[in-house]
Amino acid sequence: MTGAMAYRGPDGIAHHVQGAVGFGYCAMHAMAESHTASQPLLSADGTTMVVFDGYLANYDELRSDLLARGARLRSRADAELVLHAYAVWGANFARHCDGEFAAVLWDSRTREALLVRDHHGLRPLYWHFDGQVLLVASEIAAVLAALPEAPQPNFGYLAEIADGARYSDEETVWQGILRAPPAHALRVREGTATKERYWAVPSEVDIHYPRDEDYFEHYLALFKECVRRSARSDRPLACEVSGGLDSSSVYCLAHLLQREGHVPAPELRGYTLAGPEGTDADEIEFARAVGAHTGTAIGEYQLFRPPIEWFAARAADDCDLPPLPNAAMSITMDEAAARDGCRVNLNGIGGDQWLDGNHHYYGELFDRRAWGPLLACYRADVAGLGLAEASGLLARFGLGSLIAPRWRRALREVLRGGAADESCGPLLPHWRDEVAARKMRYEAGFPEDYRASYKLRKMAGWSRILDQANRQRARSGLEMRSPMMLRAFIEFSARTPEHMRLRGGVTKYIHRRALAGILPPLVEGRETKAEFSAAYTHLEPALLSAGEGDEVNSDSPLDPRGVAAVHQLYRDTAIDERGHGGIWGIYVTILTITLNCAMRKRNETMTEHSANLTAKTAYQRPELKVYGSVRNLTGGSSGSMNDGTGIFTIMMGMMSDPRAKENIVEVGRHPAGFGLYLFDYKAEFVAIGGAGRKFGVMADEVARIASEAVMVDADGYQRVDYAQLGIVLH
Repeated sequence: MTGAMAYRGPDGIAHHVQGAVGFGYCAMHAMAESHTASQPLLSADGTTMVVFDGYLANYDELRSDLLARGARLRSRADAELVLHAYAVWGANFARHCDGEFAAVLWDSRTREALLVRDHHGLRPLYWHFDGQVLLVASEIAAVLAALPEAPQPNFGYLAEIADGARYSDEETVWQGILRAPPAHALRVREGTATKERYWAVPSEVDIHYPRDEDYFEHYLALFKECVRRSARSDRPLACEVSGGLDSSSVYCLAHLLQREGHVPAPELRGYTLAGPEGTDADEIEFARAVGAHTGTAIGEYQLFRPPIEWFAARAADDCDLPPLPNAAMSITMDEAAARDGCRVNLNGIGGDQWLDGNHHYYGELFDRRAWGPLLACYRADVAGLGLAEASGLLARFGLGSLIAPRWRRALREVLRGGAADESCGPLLPHWRDEVAARKMRYEAGFPEDYRASYKLRKMAGWSRILDQANRQRARSGLEMRSPMMLRAFIEFSARTPEHMRLRGGVTKYIHRRALAGILPPLVEGRETKAEFSAAYTHLEPALLSAGEGDEVNSDSPLDPRGVAAVHQLYRDTAIDERGHGGIWGIYVTILTITLNCAMRKRNETMTEHSANLTAKTAYQRPELKVYGSVRNLTGGSSGSMNDGTGIFTIMMGMMSDPRAKENIVEVGRHPAGFGLYLFDYKAEFVAIGGAGRKFGVMADEVARIASEAVMVDADGYQRVDYAQLGIVLH
């Protein structure tokens, strides 16, 4: 399992087995504290074991609390604190933890496994349980590696994706492989799995100040502290600086903390993307303004815009949906930060979610009978939006809040003209019904009153996006951290009035006012948002051909006629009004089903060769045909030996990490099931691997089948011992 996600362990991979229980850990040390203890970590008496991914934002407070309770800490590692917190509070220990983490514990006394994710699911955790065997990992590919065969695709979940919906956060593209839910402890014992919620977003607005300035002061102090706590690292600290309000403010606050001597990292470095000049993806003017304002140099990198084949290869490697093109575009920037020695990468994710504001502030103020603030908001809206629009907002969200929720809902349906016609969507009729049923179950989880459910909805629908973002950074050698998603930040947002976030048509009102002077004026007053269709445009021909003809599998939820209609609607839409979500959802649905078919075929092939992992048979080296000279085969010089038969076997582990390669084309399959490729080494790796076209394998694929042939160097890159793969020269 660890071999299937070896890229998460640039600092080594370790295992510990207690009878039928085995734990593995892929180490990527991002903090000085993590060097002080090795994982998997056992309690002093050996009864409890933990693997922990992430960091604790309330590290100092939790450590002090545990010491005061008599804990004997053997190290300064975050995992050590988790182990002792479990000893004190049991399965409810996560109530006392803020941060970004996923943890798995095994208690041999109760024979119970405990799976815990942070409040927002900022670290991935997947699991499969058949009533007897529990499999848990940070990657779907790792869970699949331990299964005897690939499960069926989760067609209901794929139907959601094709339809652009996000109703089922705990599901994945595979039946039986689930996400551990955020803010929950999942307990597995005696053949049953139960989950318990340990945190929920506050529902009551109970932070009130007499003056706006008091809110600004509280917000700035809290935000600054969230950035400081997220910045803990013993390496240079990377920070994304898109030029938007959120990431720019994280960087500016980190820079301010650095000047004050309060950044728990040796150095701060900024990174930004330079979109095509003159397009809506070009934010470089704003990023440069941040650099000028702070007097720092911010590295500028072009968008990563790979061909469609790259996304298909990534889906095959991850055994999951490929990253969205407008997310993958940051890979050049991520890799630059990793090359500079960074391990932690701060971002502004969460700002749009928790600072967006909503005109329901009129209803809030009506409920509180806060006539003075209500009048002030109305005047601000008149000044910013005009009398007519402001009066309409007051009537709809203020007076309208006095109407019972069911009558408001009925009125909205009348004004919308009834339900939308979904007959032109990409799904077959019975799958449209399935998605509709999923939507009903999803909506049933929220209070009937929208104002009461508004905050809860902010927590939903994020799992897929966050998991993919985390995986992408991990593949680049980084740990993603989001100060504006910490529990303390969310709780402040949920507990303060809506009119502090939206007023007079000004979004993120409290944020702009609190950071006045800290942000450059150009960014502080920015009202535009970047638009990254540039990440999709070069993929359009391939996306629009997906699903035509025989490409739609008979098991697919897709309707070929519906797919064709969606594609045609896209072509007929003006270029600047096109949304890529529909055609991308269709493509990845087809890609996932195709991947499953390939995996099942590979399982059959491996069974025929007696090579499937569950059989535990010895790996047999197959002989392969001649592919050229040793240098051409490996991309560099190697040692060799004569085994007495006249066959020379490559012995030295060669650079086979896919992060070092580009222009990759599959040209065949190894009998064991992994691919054989032609490729070029990236410019920065030519000195190691050599220039020109090369032939070889991809280490991450080999790791899932023959992990003993893969090693991880001190630089975090994977190498493959070709001799163990039976690749020989006749």
